[in-house]
Amino acid sequence: MPDAPSAPQDTLPLLALRSTLVFPRGRIAVQVASDDNQALLAAHPEEGALVCCVLTQEEGPGGEVRAVGRVGVVARLTDRRAPIEGLHQVTLEGLMRVTLAGVRREAGARFATATFRPVEEPLADQAAAQALMHRIALAADARADDPARAAADQAAKYRAKDRAAARAQYCARYLLFARVGIGDA
Repeated sequence: MPDAPSAPQDTLPLLALRSTLVFPRGRIAVQVASDDNQALLAAHPEEGALVCCVLTQEEGPGGEVRAVGRVGVVARLTDRRAPIEGLHQVTLEGLMRVTLAGVRREAGARFATATFRPVEEPLADQAAAQALMHRIALAADARADDPARAAADQAAKYRAKDRAAARAQYCARYLLFARVGIGDA
């Protein structure tokens, strides 16, 4: 399986996503419908192929993806499913954040490639991170130890379930039965 690119600037096939974010070290299943992305999958059928993913809804003249300067993620294609009704499903495994430096489509190519640079990840101040984790733990403990709050949270959950059950019962009784000609049940 290929590793994540390590050069200061690399080029990979561009998988333009319309409504899905891929995070480094995350895994997400996506359905691929666009012609460009399906052509990319056909050209790289090997398990573990690397792609550059970017969220974009903008297209320029000729269907070119406008993504230069955007932050994307290098991802590994895994767990491919056979196409169903024109949709391919693949799992993307995020590897690292990158900034797109260029997008290019060669003459006759059915998909674009992206040139990118790794994003410099700032390191958190250790003391500040420890203090934040301590505050979160204290707040969680305080919430769990407050019986009045826990009881109120539980009561709210039951009320929400009761409202949902009452709405379902009303719909079943008056809307569904009325349609099929059954009297008041």
